[in-house]
Amino acid sequence: MTMTRKLIVTAMALILSAGVSNAATIGSFDDTRVLERRVLNTGADRDVLRNAIADGGHTLADTTDVLTAQYLNGLDVFYTSVLAFGSGSPILSSTEQDALVSWVNGGGILLSTGEIPFFRASYEAVLNPFGIELVGQAAASGSVWANDPGIALLSNGVAGSDLTDSGSGVLATGMSTTLATNNGNVIGLSKVFGSGLVIAIGDSNFLDDQFINPAGEQFFRNALNAEVPAVPLPAGLPLLLAGLGAFGVLRSRRKSPS
Repeated sequence: MTMTRKLIVTAMALILSAGVSNAATIGSFDDTRVLERRVLNTGADRDVLRNAIADGGHTLADTTDVLTAQYLNGLDVFYTSVLAFGSGSPILSSTEQDALVSWVNGGGILLSTGEIPFFRASYEAVLNPFGIELVGQAAASGSVWANDPGIALLSNGVAGSDLTDSGSGVLATGMSTTLATNNGNVIGLSKVFGSGLVIAIGDSNFLDDQFINPAGEQFFRNALNAEVPAVPLPAGLPLLLAGLGAFGVLRSRRKSPS
């Protein structure tokens, strides 16, 4: 295959792959690491989330008590509520952090929900490796999703809706996309990390069956279908393809015997 044809094939593959959505495999911790009622596979407060996973054609992987590269490499999305909530379970070890960072960097999507600063050590054990900090506590009311439906995670009716938390942590990081605020404080954000994506919300209650509203459920559905924002293709790409095609034809003609 000539260089010109290789360029055309590569460019067309990029175009065709844009917007393609595949069913995801979702993993999470077991009840030795998170509150039992919030275990994604079996918790009493996760019926709505399990239904969303099934409705979307996604696969729920077995839970784990420890993060390893082998476990994470079988996933598209890893979801966790705050660690050590109401138990003596350990926070993430440095080995687990390394495995998680490597997986996200390679294209994985991390969805991490947190709590108030009392649980800072547990929450930051997951998010600090990605440069995200829990810096304060938000007010008991006033939490809303950012009013920007152009953000894919806030599409389908999430943007501008109430976030039904019951006390949230305030988050801070470098370059990121704000997903939710409370009286001007950022309580939800997404951040591209390598080839992957970190989605962090400063509260876990909003996904509990007793608190979740339609916007919260849709946000979770959007997260399962999330795609890492890519560098936009040049606006002149169609012209480039046409030019490459013409160039290839011209070269072919020149090589043809007269």
